[in-house]
Amino acid sequence: MVTRKGEKMQKVKTLSNVDTIGLATYLIDFIKEGNVVEQVINTGDGYVIIYHTVPVVSF
Repeated sequence: MVTRKGEKMQKVKTLSNVDTIGLATYLIDFIKEGNVVEQVINTGDGYVIIYHTVPVVSF
């Protein structure tokens, strides 16, 4: 996939057989890893997460 300079490349991750508490726990760690969640879609038997990554800077 080619993006123009400054554009974010969206990525998709699917989770199945996860309840809302499991989703929340997963998202906390997922965001700490430098992922920016744009949308979470409930599919009925799981979730689809649309996200992009950003570099993590630590001081």
